[in-house]
Amino acid sequence: MDSNDPNAVLPYFSIERKDYEIKPISQGYINDTYALLQDGGPCYILQRLNAQVFSNIDVLMQNIHHALPYLNDKNYCQISLIRTIDGKPYLKINKSHYWRMLTMVPDSIAFNTTQDKGIALEAGKIIGKFHSLLQEAPIDIFKDSIPGFHDLNLRARQFTEALGSATPDKLKEAEKAILFVKMTLKELREWVAVGTRYFRNAFGYAPRVTGAPVLEQLVSVEAGGSYSYVIIEAPLPITG
Repeated sequence: MDSNDPNAVLPYFSIERKDYEIKPISQGYINDTYALLQDGGPCYILQRLNAQVFSNIDVLMQNIHHALPYLNDKNYCQISLIRTIDGKPYLKINKSHYWRMLTMVPDSIAFNTTQDKGIALEAGKIIGKFHSLLQEAPIDIFKDSIPGFHDLNLRARQFTEALGSATPDKLKEAEKAILFVKMTLKELREWVAVGTRYFRNAFGYAPRVTGAPVLEQLVSVEAGGSYSYVIIEAPLPITG
């Protein structure tokens, strides 16, 4: 079997046996993604996972397995993992080739960037809904698939070290990006989400307020003509 051929791996997943049209999806930078089309419409997402980026595929897939049951709401379309024919959440061909399949959200569309404030607003809403739905998930069932990747204390130290070793020309070239990072780090240190219990955030632990109504505030950052949105539920100073 050609472990790089999406057609070759389809028989190993628990889907109806038929001829699917396979369409590559060029969006995304880590995994190789394909849409499986049936009668002209997409029905599944098939991905070849990048084992060089995700060295622990089992932890990655267990995190998704734990999260998906919580991600179901009238304003959030649930997706499901399609298991392999032997009941596993992903297909392992060898130590460097892994595939997974998920159901596809009907009539969905993805944007890498946008200059449309309405689209950016909807992206912010769905990110907020994502975090809101996961509030009741026990934190200890999730593990770091890439240790340190979301450790902003580590990233802040790396940023400071890079500034110290950069040449004047590089600092000048990256002047706008450096300013953006400094502003963003400051914001992240000053704001965290609050809710019903203690949770681990980027810089440490902060309390959620029991029984308090959730305050959603949408903060937009304009960068290079595009809009990124951060969902923040309440201000709370933290250390780090």
